[in-house]
Amino acid sequence: MQCHDMVRIHIDSIAFGGEGVGRIDGAVVFVRGGLTGEDLTVKITDARKNFFRGEIVEILAKSPARVEPRCPYFDHCGGCQYLHLDYPAQAACKTGQVKDILRRMGGFQDIDVDAIPSPKPFHYRNKVTFNIDRVGQAFETGFIGLNNIDLVPVASCLIADEDINARIPAIQEELNNLEGLIPKTVTLRKTAGGAVDHFYDSDEGTAKHAITEEIGHKRFEAPLSSFFQVNSEMIPAMVNAVAAELSKARSPIVIDSYCGAGILGIAASAPEQRLIGIDSDENSIACARKNALKNGLKQTVFFAERTEKHLDKLLQQNPGRDISLILDPPREGCDRKVMEHILKHKPARIVYVSCNPPTLARDLKLLKDAYHLQTAAFIDMFPQTKHCEVVAGLTLLSHA
Repeated sequence: MQCHDMVRIHIDSIAFGGEGVGRIDGAVVFVRGGLTGEDLTVKITDARKNFFRGEIVEILAKSPARVEPRCPYFDHCGGCQYLHLDYPAQAACKTGQVKDILRRMGGFQDIDVDAIPSPKPFHYRNKVTFNIDRVGQAFETGFIGLNNIDLVPVASCLIADEDINARIPAIQEELNNLEGLIPKTVTLRKTAGGAVDHFYDSDEGTAKHAITEEIGHKRFEAPLSSFFQVNSEMIPAMVNAVAAELSKARSPIVIDSYCGAGILGIAASAPEQRLIGIDSDENSIACARKNALKNGLKQTVFFAERTEKHLDKLLQQNPGRDISLILDPPREGCDRKVMEHILKHKPARIVYVSCNPPTLARDLKLLKDAYHLQTAAFIDMFPQTKHCEVVAGLTLLSHA
């Protein structure tokens, strides 16, 4: 096969990332928009040594799960990958992808993955970052397109909270009246109280005020520009999943690494447990200390330190049998030093919260000789997109 060839292909599955996968004479072909079970005519657009990519020219046999995308930008914007797949099929597809990644990349052959779908597949994002560019004489906000170059101006985003969409015209008017250097991005954030605030990449990050969130009956404060889960409807499901894993050990000490403003550890740990948090962001740690006091937790201490550096010290100071460890790293997963600290000190239980299944599988594979992966749950924080949130529970093996 070569670029521009027209080929007929059957789609066998959907790969992590959202592309349909088929084979021609043993060669793998990835097709954006292809769904499992479909027969397609495809134009080859990219020919590599080990795989090809193609675009759909004609759907010869359509999947019963295919739906008409409700978004006018779907064919150009790179934000959503599954608007053409009905939501129950999306959730099943992504659950299967998580299980497959844990099997292939982590070596966990027999793990079952529970699925917790979102009750709100659209207009769920409480935080959206728009790119900014000049279009004609005015400035527009939107997302980088599928070509990774051009801006796709967006008047309204189907997965953004509707109050955020309502603020887009005001933001564009503000941009057109700005003087001096024009920022590259603007982030809009809706708080639990319903207000929508915003900041530019040129702002001093946390120089703006903190936001307040409510989870269950607890209230939390976090810096406006700090990381926080973008799907408010699904945060209780995540907290419950982490709390369920922590309850299986009832360790007297919970260490919440990469803790941010301390929200997950405070919300999921039991009142009688001592909570220790670590995060490199000083402003988030300041909020974590306030959050602990605000919610009546007295056995807490938070450190503004890098996890890969400070975790070793904390594990040295406390017996591993007394510790449940929460790992909630960024997309790149845990630093190798973190895995080394864990294997050295062996905390009794680990709850790993991941937004990137491949790095989760990579990290868990390093722990296989000492820990048993008991549970894995796919929590659909990001409907319509390729992103997957997973909560995994591990227990120390008796021989370790």
